Amino acid sequence: MNVDVFEGLFLHRFPNSTAHDPDTLLGMDVTITNESISLSQEKLIDKGLKLLGLTECKAVNTPLSVAVQLKPASQEEKNEFSKLRINYRTHRLAELSLMPNSTGPCTSSELLHCWKYVKGTRKLHLKLRPVNDDL
Repeated sequence: MNVDVFEGLFLHRFPNSTAHDPDTLLGMDVTITNESISLSQEKLIDKGLKLLGLTECKAVNTPLSVAVQLKPASQEEKNEFSKLRINYRTHRLAELSLMPNSTGPCTSSELLHCWKYVKGTRKLHLKLRPVNDDL
């Protein structure tokens, strides 16, 4: 049996199989060309912005505000932050993992500020190009 025919039949029967060229990797969109491999999270960022109601917000130039002093939150502040449901949506940014788990109002606003920064950078992709000397 011809391998191409078998592959076509297999992918028709199992379209979510890993037998085709990858278009995602760990939640990132993958674009493969002859010259490069590009990774992006534009769709994921757009989804996060939509969930937060920030699709129409103005983007900012820095991930965190200048001179922010983070402090422990009271139980009431923790409860208010939990209602925002944004803690699980922030795994994309390493800066946010440095923030304390007990987030107060200051940190909540910083998380939103960080998402506004991400909005402005969502079209930036990581592009990997091999150097001919390495081949």
